[in-house]
Amino acid sequence: MIRKLVATDNDAAITIFRLALGVIFFAHGAQKMLGWFGGYGFTGTMGFFPGMLHIPTVFAFLAIAAEFFGDSASSSACSPVWQPLESLAT
Repeated sequence: MIRKLVATDNDAAITIFRLALGVIFFAHGAQKMLGWFGGYGFTGTMGFFPGMLHIPTVFAFLAIAAEFFGDSASSSACSPVWQPLESLAT
C-alpha cells in the first residue's frame, strides 16, 4: 500500500504537470503569504480566515503554509507523499 502512495513514474508529461502545478501553487501561496500578485499578505489572510470564514487560526496557518511551500513539494520527488496532504489543507 505504501509503495503505491510513494511510487513515481519517469514520464515527461508528469514532470511538466508537476512543474506547472508548482508555479500555480507558488503564485497562489505568494498571494496569501507575501502579498504578491494582488494578494493581502499573511496578516490580511490570517485576519480574513478566522474572522470572516470562522476557520480556526491553526488551520488557516496550515492552509497558507501548504499553498506557499507546496510548490516545492509538488515539483520535487516527494510529490506523491506531500501532494495529498497539500490538497487536504487547502
